[in-house]
Amino acid sequence: MKAHKLKIIGLVCLLLVLFVLPADARRIKESETTSAIQWSQELFLKELQEVATRLKTTSSYAFLNDSEGKKVYAAFRYHRREWGYMSWADVLKAVGLEAVRGVSYMSIRWTNESFLHKLKEVATRLETTSSRAFQDDSEGSNTYRAFERYRHEWGYASWADAVRAVGLEPVFSWTREVFIDKFKEVATRLNTTSSSAFQDDSEGQKLYAAFYDHRYEWGYESWGDAVKAAGF
Repeated sequence: MKAHKLKIIGLVCLLLVLFVLPADARRIKESETTSAIQWSQELFLKELQEVATRLKTTSSYAFLNDSEGKKVYAAFRYHRREWGYMSWADVLKAVGLEAVRGVSYMSIRWTNESFLHKLKEVATRLETTSSRAFQDDSEGSNTYRAFERYRHEWGYASWADAVRAVGLEPVFSWTREVFIDKFKEVATRLNTTSSSAFQDDSEGQKLYAAFYDHRYEWGYESWGDAVKAAGF
């Protein structure tokens, strides 16, 4: 009789393990999933305004260092093409937050002196003057965008000129001739002049970054101009 009871208890435990507990686990998982934010553009803009007001800045760097701001910025990164935003600045314009005080690109009153100070500060932190590294960094991207907007006013023919102005050295001293030679070499190896193919290749990435930094200095309006200049 005792053995029979033990068998029944064992069977009940087995049924719990096989059916009840997995069902509970599924419910927990579903609960976690459904509790995730279902982002719409309207909700995103509302949350952005609330976080920016609380943080008193529109800085993407500040958003990424805030628990709620991180969610808002992640939603921007995931849905930005769907919602028609080319950049973080486009989002700020959409909600009229350009005037929010902070360290965002839109709120900084850039001068040549403040630009050079920031360039040196970011380069020291990143341990590189690479324009690509700057553009991949929140604070650095603000600095690079200031360079792009004001470089003619401040008298810089290229990013390398700005880097030298603070006593630092560019990652590589590109010339138009070196660029063309390297371009031919990489295009021949890849068997294509596609900009996306270049950016997927380690050497091609360096060339594309050089093109981006020096395109105006070398007289290129587009990647296609560089392709033609190399004889392709």
